[in-house]
Amino acid sequence: EISVAFSLPKQLANVETRLDANDDDTYGTERILLSRRIPTLAKFSPKVNGLRYLALQYTPTMVRVIPVERPSTGVKGVGEDYAKFDNKHWTIDLDHDTNPVSTSPDRLPHFRDSISNRTLFAKSVSRDCVIPGDTTIIGGGVLWCNRGDSLELIIVASTAVIVYNLNTTHKPGATQITKTLVFPHVPASSFYYEPISRTLVIGSYKSNDTDKAETLHREISDTSGSLQETKYKFPRAIMEMKTLFFPLDAPVGILPTFAVGTLREILVDQGKKNSSTEGSADDDNMHVVLPTDISVVNLYGSVYCVEVGSLGSGRGIGLTELDMERGAIRVRQHNTKMLKGPTATSESQIGLIDNLLFIFSKEEKSTLFIDVADIFSDDKRVHRESIDVGDS
Repeated sequence: EISVAFSLPKQLANVETRLDANDDDTYGTERILLSRRIPTLAKFSPKVNGLRYLALQYTPTMVRVIPVERPSTGVKGVGEDYAKFDNKHWTIDLDHDTNPVSTSPDRLPHFRDSISNRTLFAKSVSRDCVIPGDTTIIGGGVLWCNRGDSLELIIVASTAVIVYNLNTTHKPGATQITKTLVFPHVPASSFYYEPISRTLVIGSYKSNDTDKAETLHREISDTSGSLQETKYKFPRAIMEMKTLFFPLDAPVGILPTFAVGTLREILVDQGKKNSSTEGSADDDNMHVVLPTDISVVNLYGSVYCVEVGSLGSGRGIGLTELDMERGAIRVRQHNTKMLKGPTATSESQIGLIDNLLFIFSKEEKSTLFIDVADIFSDDKRVHRESIDVGDS
């Protein structure tokens, strides 16, 4: 359990609320009230060399980094030097500058009362693919990554992943935060982080090739044995995935991008082929992969991206192995019965038991257990079926 206390600038500790003048106010003055500002996200870092930090996110673009734990040296006089270290906080605001700015705990960087008591920084030009006013931090996108003796702060923004290094040296007062890496990406809607392997996957929507989406025909036998042609199409949008690895003793690795949501078949109702374009688009949107359909898990020491409902109509499990050593990906599709309804996104949940992947389906009231080692086996053995435990 960690308990800390520290001072903050009044602009962060409190937010002003202006009230209009009352009707019976002769002079028409307005009142200003101060209410407590609550951070939208708070994350403690791992302890490295006796040091621990706290990252506080206050707005969709601003993060403040605060030291909350220091090493106990037991040497006379050293504690006084470390007191100087404790009086340094860092602020990052993507609306103005991606570089961290250090100040004393009771100050904000470049604060200028002459302009506005809400102006934190002077405006700057677009840089590092971060567009002031348009780039924001994706929900939960403030991560700590411990790589050996190195501590890194990772900010996952809508247009880039920004990595900061904290110099956690034992020299008193020498700790600094430096922006070290920027990985641009197309505007993203979600991200997934696997902490054991330090794997970060960023998901961005992109348009599907509608020409290919209209050409799948399949002959299926009906109950009478005659063949009937069935036409399928695919959603108009898919999700492109970019993968970053943060190994302990090597540079950050990047895998080739891959896509999810590409094989979600939509049965074309021949009776509605003359329906309006708008209605067709609404039907397609119901089948587009959602961020909640995707998970990134660690099984048998390997990282997998899991897509629920990968074959359309809530059927199928899409498994993409992210192989950092080979710099490659391997994809398998596992056909299943319907695991989730077409509109309810919370009808299936993914979990792990040892090295087994399980999907609990509320729709079918059953749990599906999958051994990825079998699905990705390259030998000629007959693969064992996944175990389906129904509601007894």
